[in-house]
Amino acid sequence: MRKFFYILTSVIFLYGFVYSQEQLFDFDGSNKQLINILSLKENKQSKNQFDKYFNYKRIIEIITSTDTSPKPLEPIYEVVSPSCPFHTFYYEISPTSNLRVRLVGNWNPPCLQCSWDVNVKYENLPLEAGHHHNNPPPPPLTRLSGETLPNPQASGIIKPGEYIFDFKAPKYATTLQWNTEGHIYGGKQRRFCAMDIIYVRIKGLVEISTGTGYELVGKTDIHPFNHWVIPEFRDDLMVIGKLWKSICPTSAPLYYNDASLPWGGLFDIYGNWNPPHLEHNTGIHIDISKRNIKKGNREKALKTICQKAIVYSEGDATNEKQPHYHVIYKEAPQEILEILEKEYKYTLCCSPQNTSNIPQKCINLESGGIPIEEDEEGDCL
Repeated sequence: MRKFFYILTSVIFLYGFVYSQEQLFDFDGSNKQLINILSLKENKQSKNQFDKYFNYKRIIEIITSTDTSPKPLEPIYEVVSPSCPFHTFYYEISPTSNLRVRLVGNWNPPCLQCSWDVNVKYENLPLEAGHHHNNPPPPPLTRLSGETLPNPQASGIIKPGEYIFDFKAPKYATTLQWNTEGHIYGGKQRRFCAMDIIYVRIKGLVEISTGTGYELVGKTDIHPFNHWVIPEFRDDLMVIGKLWKSICPTSAPLYYNDASLPWGGLFDIYGNWNPPHLEHNTGIHIDISKRNIKKGNREKALKTICQKAIVYSEGDATNEKQPHYHVIYKEAPQEILEILEKEYKYTLCCSPQNTSNIPQKCINLESGGIPIEEDEEGDCL
């Protein structure tokens, strides 16, 4: 009788150990070490040991039309999170990129009866990129198929393996903060969390500072930083200002209006996350006021600017209130120039390769194609 009671007690004890409320799965005998770790009470030592057995990875891949096997996007750096067991990784991509995210979870040694799940939520934080408007908020991200990406999205129970989703980066610059929370089932149930930060931006833009022969204008409450360009273009613009001052020392300075936002991307001048400032996205475009240059000085102004840049007259053919010079970095890609040449609102004025034969339309101040009467007198040397 005692022997029977002893056996029965042992069976009940083992049954309670393996199938307690926290223990959702049994294991075979080959996973004894893993069973011991997963069954330990929660403490720092067991947590560190546990992390060695559940291998979790976030793999972000850039997808292009020519890629048959997308390559993982390498993080620019990582930090140890004080609250989550997994590191926080920081990435950098350009606007309009297409991405695929793979969340992979496996056990070592393998545990076929174990499982896990994740809930993924993103925050869209465009303030640092130069957008000081949040009403309405940025539009949601979309999948490559065009459907709205759920936020948050739940994976459901996953056996050892991966959870995959894709999305299009927005055209505007922003910070995407991805928060992942999940549970690991096997032995004891454990919660885990992770974070990824993706900077959607044009790398290396610099701000034009004040200088000789020009003034910085056009900042607004929703876009208070509007003079960011690539370093080479900044240097050229500063030289243009000095040249203008030497040629027209008593005339008004050149008015440098919108270039790009601090991180580039779509410059939505109306704060609605849409064009029309579509070209001002990579730090190689800037607008210079045409109205504030006396008509008698405009030919000299164009020849000065075109020593260092390519110039189009914009808005003359439309009813735009502020016709201006659209100035482009002298080594801009040819495809950008081809786009402008197809648009009726642009007229090519000159370039470093051709500073002569400037069209009269580039000299005249027009609205809807009709010249506006002006004083013809200039005051340059």
